[in-house]
Amino acid sequence: MRCEFMHIEFATHWASIRVFIPHGLDMNASRPVSSWTSRVSALFLALIAAWFVAHFFDEKLHPEAETALAPRPFSVAAAENGAFAAWGILLPADWDAARRHAAGQALVAGAMRKDYPPQYQAGAADEAAAREIGGVKPLDFNNVSPLCTEERDPCLERVRKARSTAESKRSDADAKRELEERLLLERYRALYRYPHYQSAWPEPTSEFHPWFALGRAHGLMRREALARLLDGQSSDAVEEVLADIGFARKLLAEGRTREQKNFAAAALRGDLLSLLEIVGSGPQGAAALRARLADLEQALRPLDAREKDWGPAVDATFANVVAGVDDLRGKEWFLRLPLLQRNATLNVVWAEYGPMRAAGRGANPPEVMERYNEHVERVRANSRRWPLFNPFGIELLSGRDEVYESQWPREHGRTAPAMFLTAGEFDEMARKLLDRLAAPADEGKKAG
Repeated sequence: MRCEFMHIEFATHWASIRVFIPHGLDMNASRPVSSWTSRVSALFLALIAAWFVAHFFDEKLHPEAETALAPRPFSVAAAENGAFAAWGILLPADWDAARRHAAGQALVAGAMRKDYPPQYQAGAADEAAAREIGGVKPLDFNNVSPLCTEERDPCLERVRKARSTAESKRSDADAKRELEERLLLERYRALYRYPHYQSAWPEPTSEFHPWFALGRAHGLMRREALARLLDGQSSDAVEEVLADIGFARKLLAEGRTREQKNFAAAALRGDLLSLLEIVGSGPQGAAALRARLADLEQALRPLDAREKDWGPAVDATFANVVAGVDDLRGKEWFLRLPLLQRNATLNVVWAEYGPMRAAGRGANPPEVMERYNEHVERVRANSRRWPLFNPFGIELLSGRDEVYESQWPREHGRTAPAMFLTAGEFDEMARKLLDRLAAPADEGKKAG
């Protein structure tokens, strides 16, 4: 009897293992083994060997990665958490605030159960509210025309032109749009009353996800404040913007995800631009701001450590990627096999996220974005060199990354600065505003 062997070599990140597989048997050539049976047997044994190597020789998850993935449950009372009310902003028009808040909590709990393992899932929601939202479709505010959504541009002149155009031309569609705008703005202002805005960690996905609608609502708020300024109601305009600054700063301080931090930074930048337009509009606007100087100085105090800390948001991004990997590993075997070495795969990802997380601790948000873009490029470049534990490279990890890439633009162009407000930029804009208020009235008018 003669037995021939073939060997297959498996290369991992730390070792090379040879597996010897019977290739053919010759029992005096009387009972030859067919070629296809031999090859099928070889493939089967190779898969078993690959599974054994990957499953039993996985490395430990990096300690810092474990820390980053530690659950962060809600630490504020549900009744005081405006994040649940925000999640209810797209619920039907006839739902009152209490009903929307309870349903928002149920929406968050359901989305967390869908997207993440039990340790991340939000607290139990009211069962009646959970049943009530079944089959409910989110409102569509796409027809809303906020005007003031380009945070880097002045808005006052656009509001003035839009008002003159609206007086000359008006249709039924305009009337319907105005009703939607009033509803959205009313729900947005209702969020001001909450003492806390702590989003779920990590951020779940849902058709009721609120941040796009909140961005439009903030643009409406700015438009309405500047319209009041044009109507001679300067004090009301100042009051509106100051209230929104307080709201945005709470969101920025308590934000634990990039979605909330992005919105808060963009809103705060837009509010500062609105104040600069008010002070530059003439003596009446400057006088209204001077009358609220103490409140203004409080609103424009330097950003504190929590407001500047984007570390938890980076951790949430990493936790989202981990959930994506685990989701793939729980699917069909041909997707599960390449990711058997879960920890080794995630440690490669963490090697990129770790520096990004460090940059987020009190650093300027664009620095975090730069780190993230570097991470994407390096992972793509290295994807073909991850043979056993992730042979398909970034393709198995990029499904959720693509969402982040769209939210954190790769280039520092027109969009990116609108999503970030560094501490230095905030201080500069605040100083510019206060300096213009300190100037004599005629100089302030000239500067505007």
